[in-house]
Amino acid sequence: HFNSIVKGIFDSRDIIYYLSFTALFIYLNIQTIGSRNWR
Repeated sequence: HFNSIVKGIFDSRDIIYYLSFTALFIYLNIQTIGSRNWR
């Protein structure tokens, strides 16, 4: 996925791939921070 972006080729599958990973990690971080505040 990374090689095509380096070459300047933006495929919608690559964009969805990176956005889904970014959204997943943001969601997990929010859950982790939220659980720390409740303890």
